[in-house]
Amino acid sequence: MGYEPNEIIGKSASIIYPNIEEYERVGLEKYKQIELYGTGSIETVWMKKNGELVNIFLSSTPLNLNDLSNGMTFTALDITKRKQIENEMLIAKEKAEESKQLFKSLIENAPDGVVILDKSGKFKYGSPNAIRHFGYSRKDFIGHLGEEFAHPDDMPLISKTFETIFANPEVKPTVKYRFKRKNGEFRWLETTFTNLLSDKYINGIVLNFSDITERKQIEIELLKSKEHFKAIFEQASAGIGIALPNGKIINSNPKFAEILGYSIDELLTKSAFDITFPGDMQKEKLLIRQVLDRNFDTFFIEKRYIHKNGHTVWAYLSSNVVKDENGDIEYVIGVVIDISEQKKIENELIVAKDKAEESDRLKSAFLQNMSHEVRTPLNAIVGFSQLLTNENQSIGKIKKYSDMISSSSKKLIDIISDVIEISQIQAKLVFIKNTDFDLIKIVMETIQEIKSKLDNKEIDFIVNSNITGQEFFISSDEIKISEIFKHLFDNALKFTEKGKITLDLNMQSDRIEFVISDTGIGISKEMQQKIFEPFRQIELGMCRNYGGNGLGLAIVKAYTEMLNGVINLQSEPNIGTSISISIPVIQILQHEKSNKNSQKGKYSVNTILIVEDEPSNYEYLAELLSETKAKILHAANGQKAIDICRNETLIDFVLMDIKMPVMDGHTATKLIKSFRPDLPIIAQTAYALDSDKEKFLESGFDDYICKPIQEETLFATIDKYINR
Repeated sequence: MGYEPNEIIGKSASIIYPNIEEYERVGLEKYKQIELYGTGSIETVWMKKNGELVNIFLSSTPLNLNDLSNGMTFTALDITKRKQIENEMLIAKEKAEESKQLFKSLIENAPDGVVILDKSGKFKYGSPNAIRHFGYSRKDFIGHLGEEFAHPDDMPLISKTFETIFANPEVKPTVKYRFKRKNGEFRWLETTFTNLLSDKYINGIVLNFSDITERKQIEIELLKSKEHFKAIFEQASAGIGIALPNGKIINSNPKFAEILGYSIDELLTKSAFDITFPGDMQKEKLLIRQVLDRNFDTFFIEKRYIHKNGHTVWAYLSSNVVKDENGDIEYVIGVVIDISEQKKIENELIVAKDKAEESDRLKSAFLQNMSHEVRTPLNAIVGFSQLLTNENQSIGKIKKYSDMISSSSKKLIDIISDVIEISQIQAKLVFIKNTDFDLIKIVMETIQEIKSKLDNKEIDFIVNSNITGQEFFISSDEIKISEIFKHLFDNALKFTEKGKITLDLNMQSDRIEFVISDTGIGISKEMQQKIFEPFRQIELGMCRNYGGNGLGLAIVKAYTEMLNGVINLQSEPNIGTSISISIPVIQILQHEKSNKNSQKGKYSVNTILIVEDEPSNYEYLAELLSETKAKILHAANGQKAIDICRNETLIDFVLMDIKMPVMDGHTATKLIKSFRPDLPIIAQTAYALDSDKEKFLESGFDDYICKPIQEETLFATIDKYINR
């Protein structure tokens, strides 16, 4: 306690208590126990000379049982560290599923002893401190029955304790018994038994013990006062209630009343059962019955109380019984800690876990679906490509097979593009790039493309708009608005077998507003809030009536929000769906059309260099460019491209791949531009993100073409720089 002996001897023991009420409470309690049992113990709080508070386990024995006035022998054990360890043990247990190693490290380094027994009572684990404390080796200890080490007189108590925790795993009784060291000496232990047989990592009975032998050998004198107990009772940060064995509340501190929303007087008109949540009543009554049957004097439980206003309060309840001289229970003291905020956290973790599991299920379903969606067009591409190799095919069949390959290739490109785009959206790598463009052209091109997919569906397309004229130029992100229209029309067509698809398009002040409605299958109420999430689809599993990858509406929502727009959905199963979008734009009243032929004639074409390490890609480009009548040169890497450009002065156009061996396209382009700055170099790349496209232009390329390269795209780009 930080004192010199001469500062303590002859002084009142109250000097080591934080207040007089605790001093008196301990004295009264110990006196009752000594009268009943000749000895007793209690937990209290002492204050060191420097003001520091410590937890103490205090036991007492009279010097003369026949005459208590002769004085008492008191033993005090500092259990502050033990309580800290117990708290850490509880935390470690709660997190055991997340980190078994953390729990193991904690108990192995605990200053007190920790052992684990299997169901038969054999030691399966002992912390280093535990084994070392008793002088045993692991071989002497692990695999042996616990009863081999216990004092024979204490075995009935130990057996009863095991019966209790097997019957009630939530109960954690604390008992005192003697344990034999290797040298034959018996040491007194205070041990908390915890049944963790159901824990998949521990699967045993955990014994957390402290050696209290010295506590029985140290003398202390102590008095107790009623005022001290009253101060502790009223000022405690935990709720304290006192009830009779029948549950009637006879006292409460302010904190307990505050937790439940009552005044103290209101609580004194109720019983413990009146304020207990009905679902926890049976569990608590069982524990009380066992207390009344004198199985144990203390129990701990997590339970729910009913607040005065009706809501539920989660609490941790620690109860101790107070007995009279005959051993009958006079009343029960309960210490209550409000853990509502902690349950809340647990509930949030459960919800987060459920969401994570649902996300895993969705992604699994998405991957299965993607396998189907990718393999379907790929099957057509491979199959019809093989058929084209058959001899004596008619011109009609060759055209049919080629059209099927082209159509399936486009489907495959769209699928891959959506997957890449949603991944970039989630990684926040997609950016807004505003340009001036003709909205009417975008809408009509999208509708024509959708109409080409009608097959045999009986669907009418209806367009209503307050926009007049053949052109209507606005400033916004053309690509994203085009993709929004494309995905919305795709969805409407996919889920509509017959009826109509309607577009209502209007310009309102500084916003473009449009609604796409269909007469399709509709969306259920529970799915309407989820349908805009990535990988969400109306139907899952192997038996699916509609295709798709579940990314279209997620992309639509992401693009709309990136453009500072709003999106709303209305739908009714078997009636149809209506999706409305409003996006702020700037109307361009006087648009200057670009002269597409302004750069024609700037260069005459003699020789074209194709830089490509993949032979099949080179052959494809060479075939497309054969109609230019230009000489075609080939370089398989960036270094060869540099060498050719130095030696072939008539080269006037370069198609440059990016990812190649020896030297990449970026490096090669910079070096070529250093000695031929006017030579047009076009990047041909599989990188198609906005951020990547900007890098191409910044690193010296004159333009870029995204793979897979379409014939019309290639020649539209060439037309900017040379005459064919």
